Amino acid sequence: MIGLLLPLWLNLEGGGGPPPGPAHHDAPGRRLIPVRGESRVIAVPAASRVILVPLEDEAPMETRFKDPGDTLDFTRDFGDFLESGEELDSVDWEVTPPGPTIGTSSYGPTISSDGKRATVWLSGGNTGITYIVTASATTDNVPPRIKDASFKLGIVQQ
Repeated sequence: MIGLLLPLWLNLEGGGGPPPGPAHHDAPGRRLIPVRGESRVIAVPAASRVILVPLEDEAPMETRFKDPGDTLDFTRDFGDFLESGEELDSVDWEVTPPGPTIGTSSYGPTISSDGKRATVWLSGGNTGITYIVTASATTDNVPPRIKDASFKLGIVQQ
């Protein structure tokens, strides 16, 4: 068996018995398995031919990694989203599922002096789990504009 970490559709051809979960057939002998939501590891029989087909409605998400014992800063740049003269007014951070802790006091979330980047400090998390970290940014525009930007955070023992 091979382990794959996929936020995609799997196209399985070949032996190994029926795949887990519901499947869709696009041609005789070919099964498409939806793998949506959180990434998960799928066991695929080694004899199978696997073709990855990206889902059109899911944009690729950057993945970053940290050790569970690390306290590290992670920055999101909103410069491409902001209009001329506009700056970030506030940024709320969320981690799902709960796990890594968002820093406070000297490790608290910050906005850069130019108003374009937001930084969060994260500690903890469980090895082998991938979390979604989302920054919900509100601008100083009137009325304010709101933009969510997310990345995956994998916790690996280093």
